[in-house]
Amino acid sequence: RSLAAIMQGSMRAMACRAAPQLRLFIPTAAHRVVSSFSLRSVHCVAAGLRTLPWTSSPAQTSRTMKIPQRRSAHTVAESCRLSSNVWAKLETRGVVRVVGADAITFLQGMTTNDVKQLAGGPKAVSTAFLNAQGRVMMDALLYSKDAETIFIDVAREKTTELVSLLKKFKLRAKVKISDESQNLGVWVALGPGVGAWWVQATDKRDENSTLIFQDPRHLDLGVRVVAPLAPEEEGGGVQAFLAQHQEWKEAEEDQFEMFRMALGVAQGPAEFVPGKSMPLECNLDMFSGVSFNKGCYVGQELTARTHFRGQVRKRLVPFLLSAEPQGEVEGWAVPPELQGAMAYNGDGPAVDDPIEANGKQIGKVVSSKGGVGLAMVRLEHMLGKEGALEAVQIGGRKGAVVLPLWYAAVQDQASEQQSVQA
Repeated sequence: RSLAAIMQGSMRAMACRAAPQLRLFIPTAAHRVVSSFSLRSVHCVAAGLRTLPWTSSPAQTSRTMKIPQRRSAHTVAESCRLSSNVWAKLETRGVVRVVGADAITFLQGMTTNDVKQLAGGPKAVSTAFLNAQGRVMMDALLYSKDAETIFIDVAREKTTELVSLLKKFKLRAKVKISDESQNLGVWVALGPGVGAWWVQATDKRDENSTLIFQDPRHLDLGVRVVAPLAPEEEGGGVQAFLAQHQEWKEAEEDQFEMFRMALGVAQGPAEFVPGKSMPLECNLDMFSGVSFNKGCYVGQELTARTHFRGQVRKRLVPFLLSAEPQGEVEGWAVPPELQGAMAYNGDGPAVDDPIEANGKQIGKVVSSKGGVGLAMVRLEHMLGKEGALEAVQIGGRKGAVVLPLWYAAVQDQASEQQSVQA
């Protein structure tokens, strides 16, 4: 191991001890036993930035954060800060419940993440269910009410399939599995005041009905709320719960989806294509979704081999279409490039449309909403060639590939892999 690699590992360990509780698994040449790190800290350490608490407001950020010298479309995703607190009902999400003495042990052998983390009390983890070939069947967020009650936040169209899958592998496990999508809904709340609200709401929540968790994938995605559905004429239970703060605004789900994609976070079958997508190519490891030291699970062999051999050849990255801002997107204080993309109302690119830089195809479109989307781009066309990504053709339309701060960890992995091979 080189001295530089050892020193780098020491810096990451220091960042880990001083970091928030959000975890990320990153491979390094200096750490053959994979360690867990704070997502925010790794991003900031890799980019030479100061670590920030996730409750920082835009004003606090401007005073304490060292802004990178290069301000371009590459950094607008990390600048997508909200000027007000917003919440949205996620109609595309469903809830499956697993209850029983063997709930955690049962799910431990089914998913990519270490579900034993949930045994210590209320917590959330990101994960995915794979097939035997190591391809993603569906992504999910797991919430623990206690050691015997796990709620699975999954794409609504996949709930029936997930229940069937779990029952298929249940065998003699002491668990009961049920689709609660008709009884429970999923909401998201985010903005500069979400941190303080989350603490207060967690202390005052009704433990029998409302679950509130920080999104385990990215700090800027705020908190997820799982609560009973209520008739619209009654205003909805969670709507009333959120509406007690008069300054909060209701946002459209599509706006949240564009914000999520701008951060490079994949979600749902449109982005985790069932039976085709590989978890590492979809950045599941970048967002706390994979444990490489938990032991066996379905699809583990290919995932582990790809990780330890450094064979990730492409990654999902965000892109923005070039468009003039059509007025402000209410509640969203974002740079002009992202504002124009979020308000884009023209025909967007189709799935599998080519991404071209300097006349050469470097990737293809995976999904999009408005002028924001995710594309699968080969790393050989990104590493060391970042400047060419600021002006690309996306299905024949002008745009830019966005490289959020977590991309620095991808660069770090590539450099370490080259050092090992040398």
